Order: sequence, then structure tokens, then C-alpha cells
Amino acid sequence: MKGDNLERLCVACRKLDKKEHLIRFVRLEGKAVPDPTGKIQARGAYVCRKKECLELLMEKHLLRKALRTPNDEEALREAIAFIEKGAWEVRHG
Repeated sequence: MKGDNLERLCVACRKLDKKEHLIRFVRLEGKAVPDPTGKIQARGAYVCRKKECLELLMEKHLLRKALRTPNDEEALREAIAFIEKGAWEVRHG
């Protein structure tokens, strides 16, 4: 079936993983926002759900670079809140 087992690259650790195991961020109206559904039609970047990858993303502003947007901290905080609530698991369901 089309779309099964698609792999994407984590912008922090540079490892390939299945889309459903990664967090997707998109650039909307000039800023980064998390995309828990994975369906927003916009430029996207993927990151592992590991705390180390999220910290690296914030420390080195990798999301800002990947999405070519000036703001990424708010999106990262929002994604971390999603993960802590376990809400990211509904993605691709």
C-alpha cells in the first residue's frame, strides 16, 4: 500500500526512522508549528521523540534552519507537551 513504511531523517541525530515514530513540524505563516496528524500541507521537518534530540534541536536551532523560519522555541515547547501527555500517539491512526 502506498505510504507504508516511509522513512524520514531526524534533523537532530540524522538517523532514519519510520514517519510514525517521529515528530513532524511544519512552517505555517512564517513560524514552526507541530503537526501531530502529519497531514498539514506545508514544508516539514522530522525529529525523534528522544529528549536528547529535542534538546539538540533547541540548543542548535536546527528546526529553525530546517524550516527556514525565525521562531522555533514555542513549537518545541508545544511538541514536548504533546509527548508528555502521550497525545502524539494518535498520529497516523
